[in-house]
Amino acid sequence: MSYATGMSVFRVASIAGIFTSSMLPSPVPAAVFPTAARADHPWAAPPLDAKSVREGTYASIDRLVAAASEGELSACMGRLQAEFDELAAVPDDAARADLIRLAVTIRLGLVLKALPTSARAEAAALLSGRPRLGRELALLMRPQADQPSACFQVLRALAASDPRGRESKDGGLLERFAPLAAAIAVVHDRPVHIRAERAASTRGPNRAVAREAVDPAALFTWLTGADGALAFGADGLPSDLYVYVVDAPLTDQERAWALARYKGDRQVGRHFFDVVYDTEAFFSGKDKRIEDQSYTLQNLLKFGGVCVDQAYFASNVGKSIGVPSVILSAQGAGPGHAWVGFLELRGNFPSWNFESGRYTEYKNLTGTATDPQSGERLTDGELVLLTEFARRPEVDRWTAIALTDAATRLADADRASGRASGPAGLAPGTPGEPETGRRAARVEAAQSWLRRAVDAAPTYARAWREAARLSAEFSLARRAEWQEAAVALAGVTAPAFVVEILDPMIAAAATPAERAAQWEFVARKLSERGGIDGTKRYDLAARVRIAQGDMYARAGDEDNALRAYDFVLAKLVNDTAEARVALERAESLFQARKVAPDVVASHMKAWWQKARRPSESAARFMSSSNWFILGQRAASWLVRAGKSREADAILAQLPKPPR
Repeated sequence: MSYATGMSVFRVASIAGIFTSSMLPSPVPAAVFPTAARADHPWAAPPLDAKSVREGTYASIDRLVAAASEGELSACMGRLQAEFDELAAVPDDAARADLIRLAVTIRLGLVLKALPTSARAEAAALLSGRPRLGRELALLMRPQADQPSACFQVLRALAASDPRGRESKDGGLLERFAPLAAAIAVVHDRPVHIRAERAASTRGPNRAVAREAVDPAALFTWLTGADGALAFGADGLPSDLYVYVVDAPLTDQERAWALARYKGDRQVGRHFFDVVYDTEAFFSGKDKRIEDQSYTLQNLLKFGGVCVDQAYFASNVGKSIGVPSVILSAQGAGPGHAWVGFLELRGNFPSWNFESGRYTEYKNLTGTATDPQSGERLTDGELVLLTEFARRPEVDRWTAIALTDAATRLADADRASGRASGPAGLAPGTPGEPETGRRAARVEAAQSWLRRAVDAAPTYARAWREAARLSAEFSLARRAEWQEAAVALAGVTAPAFVVEILDPMIAAAATPAERAAQWEFVARKLSERGGIDGTKRYDLAARVRIAQGDMYARAGDEDNALRAYDFVLAKLVNDTAEARVALERAESLFQARKVAPDVVASHMKAWWQKARRPSESAARFMSSSNWFILGQRAASWLVRAGKSREADAILAQLPKPPR
């Protein structure tokens, strides 16, 4: 099959639901728990019928919206949550369809409840006849990240921009392009400022120009109008991935220019190199040539820039032609670096490509990007997990979300109810039974739902985080099962996420010796899957050693703590920025133990001597290297030890730090 033919097949398949097909190959195992491969084990649940689940959910959303429009939202939510709590109390696969219906409806109800009372009827009117939009909002919105009032303000603007408006019986463009509309709502609930007008940080003719925000309604109109020209269409992706399209800080003119110039060229990563590198800025520290110009895609192509500008250009070209794209960055032993990540087709299914502009010294480091919805940092591995989750059949995704909601509701029952008893419908226990017994039963039920959630969708990150949060209350056997399963997940190329999940699980072990042994197990197992043991994944090797050091320090074993930090500073100092974390930990340990300055200085100087001087560049770049930072700390301690001549000898080799 030629590349062009493959693209046309995907184009048709994406609109038909490539992200809901269970026929596509995937690097993710069907289940990460070993027993889940057997058809007769207790977790092997019969499949759900997606159509009936969808119809039931839409009917429930319609009833909720009607209740909100009539001022009966609180009463309706009370009934829904009582039913949900009763079903959640005792894990039963037969309850999955109802839990999905209830979870989605409750999620949307919580969004409506977060609105001022006076705004609920208007929001309900907007959702009336648009159950798909309601479902997308329910599944996409996050209480900690989104502002419901602002989201609905955006949606009202999008609805007003629809030329058919309410005349359409099918909900109009808002319902037809519901995933795209939901993504715009959660990203643009805070203004996305146009980068071309970023006058406050530039000099020259732009300085007096006010910052303007992208008009979300104009963006929606533009994207839906360009549906046929976009790489994945305006309705071919889940809302989770559209957030990486709709966050472009571009003017309408830039977006149109990029689509006209790059339409159909889905290998957007190669355009990283279209922007000529501004070598004078890097080597001499001069201002970039783009600094005195409007920061537009056209000017970047004309005047060039450094790596972050190259990544900005390529990622926003991608967004302009409908390709989810991100700017990734990492800090190694030397200066930091930025490159581009974008969604591409591998065979007949989409995967992230993180290789364009990612130079050799950064291939073994975890790249991080900004989540357009929350503004928080997330790793490249989490993006892989997100895409793999988005590719699961719809009903599997709904199942994972609903069952994780059930687990969270159970685990937080005491806090939610304000009393020691469980949620409505949960058996209160026998007379005289201690509350700890009832709590243990709730946690066991919660972990059962979480296990089912992960079996339905192995890469649903929130289920793993919830399991990690509760792991201290799991039995030893349960915790071991989750740890084994998490290590299996590392094969999805998300080892940094796995280390994050394992950290609280290992911290729950009884003794420092057990925790140390478990970290060694993690290092060994992940090494078998591609490297964490100081050969390939240097940043994770360092994180494991630092975690060991922190564990020993908390236990009062300062000698072993220092050995762990020393391992990073002596063996990984030229490979990862984590050496700076180890330096801070070691320095704090020295100070807590009141170690003599000459002893500390000796350690610092030895570590600095192991660090390589980075290649020549401007001082502002070199000053972020391990070599520079260690040199400064070594010189400082040498001065405290009364060895000023040795300190001066080190400082003479360091470039003058930028002001």
